[in-house]
Amino acid sequence: MGVIAGAAFLSGALTIVNLDRTEAASGSPSTTSAEAVFARDMQNHHAQAIEMAVIARDRSTDSQIREIASDLALSQQQEIGQMRALLAVWRLPPVGPIFMDEAKGQHPQTAAGREPGMSSQDEIEQLGAVPRKTVGIRFFELMIPHHETGIRMAEAVLANTEDPVVRDLVTTILRVQRDEVTLMKDLLQQRGIRVPV
Repeated sequence: MGVIAGAAFLSGALTIVNLDRTEAASGSPSTTSAEAVFARDMQNHHAQAIEMAVIARDRSTDSQIREIASDLALSQQQEIGQMRALLAVWRLPPVGPIFMDEAKGQHPQTAAGREPGMSSQDEIEQLGAVPRKTVGIRFFELMIPHHETGIRMAEAVLANTEDPVVRDLVTTILRVQRDEVTLMKDLLQQRGIRVPV
């Protein structure tokens, strides 16, 4: 387990503490439930956001962009830890069947084999190569659709779960990502960049 993965798992300790183990064992979601598949799928989604945020944080010459990227990476690391902790409490494997079904809180893949909103490896490599003065702009351009897809994923699972811990986590993800999308769009507009509706 890497440093980021270890930190993320440890940050999920509060989730484990807040769950009663007896209740979790008796009424936990199945491995193919909306809750479990969301927890696995969103970890992958968050991991790519962290990768891009670290590039922007380390390369940008704009202190505001560095701060936003750092905050985004840290918050998503914490949420990964919470999702890993939930799966552990539910006694479910961290990986498992993935059913790309909007009704269950998942999303279909694009023709290129990527989940919507996910950046390609080429785009991530380009983010690491664009001029330092413009890396923040490119980061926002990639992160806005990435977050918007995450928001749709969270909205879908929220409509399909009654688990209070999952609902609390998903509600937090929705609030934070909606706020970050608004902020990134505002900052792009301030820099004279046209933002897609």
